[in-house]
Amino acid sequence: MSRNVFAILLCVLINIAIFGSATFTSAALQPTAKPLPPTWTPEPSITPVPAQTQSTVDTSFPTSSPIPTFKPIALETIQLTAPMYYLSNRRSATVYIARADPHSPDATRVTQTTENILSFDIAADGRLAYTTESGQVLAAGRAKAWKSAAKTIDPLRAYDAVWSPDGKILAFGLRASDKDYAKFARTPPTGVYLWAEKGDPKQIIIDTPITQERITYTPVSWSPDGKWLLIRFTEPSGYGWEVFNLATSKQTRLARFTANDPVQYGSAMWLPDSSQILLFNQKGNNPDDAGGAALVDLNSAQKPISFVGKNAPKVTSEYHFLPDGRLVVIGSTSRTEPLQVYVGTFDGSQASVKPIGDAFRLKWPGILLTSPTGFPVYVLDIQYGVIVYNSSKTLAYDPAQIGLSATDSGVYDSAVTPPAWRFGPDNVILPDAAK
Repeated sequence: MSRNVFAILLCVLINIAIFGSATFTSAALQPTAKPLPPTWTPEPSITPVPAQTQSTVDTSFPTSSPIPTFKPIALETIQLTAPMYYLSNRRSATVYIARADPHSPDATRVTQTTENILSFDIAADGRLAYTTESGQVLAAGRAKAWKSAAKTIDPLRAYDAVWSPDGKILAFGLRASDKDYAKFARTPPTGVYLWAEKGDPKQIIIDTPITQERITYTPVSWSPDGKWLLIRFTEPSGYGWEVFNLATSKQTRLARFTANDPVQYGSAMWLPDSSQILLFNQKGNNPDDAGGAALVDLNSAQKPISFVGKNAPKVTSEYHFLPDGRLVVIGSTSRTEPLQVYVGTFDGSQASVKPIGDAFRLKWPGILLTSPTGFPVYVLDIQYGVIVYNSSKTLAYDPAQIGLSATDSGVYDSAVTPPAWRFGPDNVILPDAAK
């Protein structure tokens, strides 16, 4: 055997030993980077494995002796358990609603509007509602799209659509540009609206006029019993949370945070019994500062929640209640340490949770996608993903395998409220105005 041929064979064998085998998703239309195993640290950038077919014959040989085929890196086989709908601008100049399905890595386009969609929601019966950057609100079951008649220089923007639990009322927000807002001396048309089954939307919360300290309001979520609406407010010096009682039309301020407050919670959600709000996603500059969550009742009485158990997290970022009442938490011992999925019980003041699956390095705070049945749960950042099963089995995967790419900014933007993704039914009902 010649020295050159021996060198070629040696290089090929080394490549096989290093890279293994591969599958590629068609969603990206090119090879995708292999997600690292759950306990590895992601590198800043990954060079995709080339997809060129390798020759199995060395033409310098006097005979056609076969050479082992080059095999790129293998990916785990991961799929969704239900259709997922989300905001995307992949291969498009505008943001639209996309749909990813089980058994398919390719997302499909649901809406065909020529302007950006800012938010959407899907009612329990599959009716779709969404808002646009020109101020339009479209909802299945409503005969036509709605748009404010207020005269403005710039278009009003509609955002944060959220259906009530029974699907009868759609809440959404309306926002004006700064120069338009300055014209509204007493009763700005911006704020929070409710759109019932009949008639036009009614404004229930009015943004504070600019002649005072400007305060704007955003609908976040309905209480599970449908009697309250959670509101986020923003002002020049801070932000906070309020609730709106539909029966009394009364607003109650629950919490307010300023830039100098040592503890600030950036997210909020209802307890399953509608009695309290769970504040979480604590902001902090020191990665080793303890960070948990707090509870606030509908009369604004606050109390921290504590975690019990020797393996409980010291810092937490994302929370979710499972259909059976258990609590799912993403957390760790530090913001610089591997993330973990914790599962356990919550009794109203204490959470008793334990880690499930393997720890994995993803960019803090991680994004949590929970399937309709609770498990499996999908945790990801803009580059990697991990799926955790109720059995504690954990697998790493490329987000492109479930139809997501880095251009699907709505999913990856933790500042978007409410989340820009929803698991939904097999069939959604488009608004009449969008058909």
